[in-house]
Amino acid sequence: LESPQYPLPATPVSSLDLPGKVSQQVAAPALALMITAGAWILYVVACIPLIVMLFFTELETLFPSGQVARNVAFSLRSTWECAALAANLYVFMGGLNMLQMKNYDRARAAAWVACIPCINPCCLLVPFGVWALCVLGQPQVKSEFEANHRRWQSLTGRDGR
Repeated sequence: LESPQYPLPATPVSSLDLPGKVSQQVAAPALALMITAGAWILYVVACIPLIVMLFFTELETLFPSGQVARNVAFSLRSTWECAALAANLYVFMGGLNMLQMKNYDRARAAAWVACIPCINPCCLLVPFGVWALCVLGQPQVKSEFEANHRRWQSLTGRDGR
């Protein structure tokens, strides 16, 4: 028995619905980055009053020797919290760009920042950052970002980056 000959489609079957498949591939790591970074952002914002209260109360018992040690401890803690907050805000915005397939370079940079183990407690962002980098490294994902960028330019006449 011979099988009937069917004409092959002009495009491979796996790439017929490329934008939909690419957006599905990108959505999960983008949401994971946004949820993890967003949770930490909310935590830090909620802890700001506690940090200020710690400055005025508990640090005196921890550092009875004087004002200098208390100021140094508060300064180090505040600086670290601000740096980690900025990094998590950047990761959140990069995840949003990734979800919207808006800016490839920013999404990739945010995924790299997410791979820094000390910006989130217990290194929660690291596996999601690696996952995002793996997805963003696929050629069809990059080409879809570029196609969205070209569409944006044609609609608005602006660069959009």
